Amino acid sequence: MLKVREGYKMTELGEIPVEWDVQSIDDVFNIIGGVPLPRSKTGNGNTYYLHYGDIHKLSRSLINTEFDKSWLPLIDETSNVLRRDAYLEDGDVVFADASEDYLDIGKNVVVRISTPHEFVAGLHTIVAREKADKLILGYKQFCFKTEEVRKQLATLATGSTVLGISKSNISKVKFLQPPLEEQQKIAEILTTVDEQIENTEQRIEKTKELKRGLMQQLLTKGIGHTEFMQTELGRVPALWDLKKIGEVTDIKSGLTPLRSESKYFENGTIPWVKTTDLNNDDIVETSENITEKALEETSLTIHNENTVLVAMYGGYNQIGRTGLLKIKATTNQAISSLVLTSNDLDPKYLQIWLNAKVNLWKKYAASSRKDPNITKADVQDFKILIPSLSEQQKIASILSSVDKQIESYEQEKQKYLELKKGLMQQLLTGQLRVTV
Repeated sequence: MLKVREGYKMTELGEIPVEWDVQSIDDVFNIIGGVPLPRSKTGNGNTYYLHYGDIHKLSRSLINTEFDKSWLPLIDETSNVLRRDAYLEDGDVVFADASEDYLDIGKNVVVRISTPHEFVAGLHTIVAREKADKLILGYKQFCFKTEEVRKQLATLATGSTVLGISKSNISKVKFLQPPLEEQQKIAEILTTVDEQIENTEQRIEKTKELKRGLMQQLLTKGIGHTEFMQTELGRVPALWDLKKIGEVTDIKSGLTPLRSESKYFENGTIPWVKTTDLNNDDIVETSENITEKALEETSLTIHNENTVLVAMYGGYNQIGRTGLLKIKATTNQAISSLVLTSNDLDPKYLQIWLNAKVNLWKKYAASSRKDPNITKADVQDFKILIPSLSEQQKIASILSSVDKQIESYEQEKQKYLELKKGLMQQLLTGQLRVTV
């Protein structure tokens, strides 16, 4: 039998401080169903509406009507029959009762109603409203996010393609309740980390906005030009050339060797790029390798560094994504490799141009074919504006420096997320105690 530490007790959720209690959601909350209105019914009105999809998109655990009213959809309460208990109250916890994966089943947010507006939870939501004041608002933002709670939610979920959890099952979920003073301290610590995450996200978004503005400026007006001409792509510097990508690159297709032949993959050392390896950035490693035997017995070709790769299909969100090889590699059949045939084209500039036009790729693929994809002919005919080589390199350098800043912020955000994950698991289980 495991020895319990002094000041702790053993419970069904493991070892916890003696002052803490194990509670089920049903012990502390009344469970209410959301309003079964789809998001398509929103538009105008004076009542805020919370959709389960909004809960899944949020990286934070609090919705405040004062700060979130700019994006919260509205419904007209006079045109819908709304139960009185459907209206959210300050401090309610709203769970999403449907998810496509176990990680997000039962994802939840706490509602802060700080403006005089009506607010309802909509389709695929479950509302938990406290019976008595046993939990502070800040603690409710985090107490259902421990590994112990997530495991319970995953066990109680039902379904195959889309997972669901019922009101009766959510009510069974157990969580930990510290004394109010300790709840307050825990919430303060985790909220501080959340604020750092949100501040970093804002810096990321502002820098991305800066990049979008710079791309629009640099790829249409260039650097220091005074004379312009009208082209089919708009008004551009007079010294620029307009070419088809097929005129400045040789486009090669990839291949997937037979998966049933282990000799093609087992202990492979040759990098083999798939569409999932393309992230509109440099490629320095791949998730899979192939063997020399695969190269010998198929039509696969190894491409040199600075070859630009484009995803031709493999899912709508993947179409048009790019990669710039920084290693020698081959690719699968869903990727076209653009091998430069002109010394007047910088590979990074070419990739930046393609990244800037990704929405055109998607629009064309979606509108022209039953199964969204782009073809070799599409890529060959795609237009590109080409400045002088030195100007291309300056444009690439400016935008790459912004990318490095975004990457730095992303790394900072990841550190805060890891810190939060560790603190939550320790603080919300009582393994790490706070001073009150």
